[in-house]
Amino acid sequence: MTYFVPIVGTHCSGKTTLAEKLTNLAQKKGHKAMFVSEVARDCPFPMHEGQTEEATQWILEEQKKREDALRNLDLDIVFCDRSFADPFFYFFAKKENRPTLNQFLIENKKVCGKTLYKMSVEYTARYRHTIFQELSEEELLQVEEDGFRDTNLNYRKEIQIIARKLFVWLTDCIFINQKPLTNPINDENHHNMILDVVLSNCESKYRRDSNLFGY
Repeated sequence: MTYFVPIVGTHCSGKTTLAEKLTNLAQKKGHKAMFVSEVARDCPFPMHEGQTEEATQWILEEQKKREDALRNLDLDIVFCDRSFADPFFYFFAKKENRPTLNQFLIENKKVCGKTLYKMSVEYTARYRHTIFQELSEEELLQVEEDGFRDTNLNYRKEIQIIARKLFVWLTDCIFINQKPLTNPINDENHHNMILDVVLSNCESKYRRDSNLFGY
């Protein structure tokens, strides 16, 4: 059984760094682990505040494609730099005169032909656990211009709020990693704690799901 664990949140929240750290730590502990890198930078369509429905669809499908390529490798755990649901909250955030997220969920709007209910079912089936990188006010200011990432503070803050609501709605298996940029990058105790929590919850969720199906 391969556990797929996405690391999610607003951009510039240390997702890639954490994915690499947890992958390396899991390997040191004897687990067969790999990670899936972010796909958004390869998107041929407009991104961030200019994100189109075509971009949303492309990122969603490309993320799943890269994850699926690892499904037959007999791995224990795969850390994913974002999930296939990430482009949705960016797409939602740029809509003008949009309803609240709860209203959006209740109305069951379609995004790229996929209802939110279907997205939640697929998300739960695909991922065993989710790590949410939640930045403090000070950390939201810590962003460097690199020609790709949107550095607007209010936009990043809005993305974080929408993303947190979405992922809490999508899954009850979520670890909120608060102030991820404040934690020392080489704090192995912190990374060990995250890895232990994630693996424990992955295994308990697997046992629970197996019992439901009589395995």
